[in-house]
Amino acid sequence: MDHTVAQSVADAGLGDHLERIGRVDHDEAMRHMQRARVLLLLVNDTPNLMGILPGKVFEYLSVGRPILAIGPVKGDVARVLADASHLVIDRAGTISGQSRIKQVFNASPANTVDIYSRRGLTMQVAELLGTVAEA
Repeated sequence: MDHTVAQSVADAGLGDHLERIGRVDHDEAMRHMQRARVLLLLVNDTPNLMGILPGKVFEYLSVGRPILAIGPVKGDVARVLADASHLVIDRAGTISGQSRIKQVFNASPANTVDIYSRRGLTMQVAELLGTVAEA
């Protein structure tokens, strides 16, 4: 995490709610994610944000923890997380209601892992191919 992000969190009085962990291997990182109360996802605001789904989104979804994403509220990352009942905050805007953030901390996210698993995605492709074949 960039030091300016950590400083912004501290400046907002939220430093006690952020745990920074140094570099670890992938398995240990996944264990940390499974124990986290909420996962923070920082999404770059790029001109071609439609069609971009970083692998981190799927890793976060796979552990079944609530996700608080900061980034563009339009784009595929926001669409996937909205479907999953997580929260996306536009970094350019203001947070409308702290109660929504509190809800994320207390949430049990909908089970969207199945939707975005290999099996779930393959089933969607099979249904699409079936529809095309019938036409």
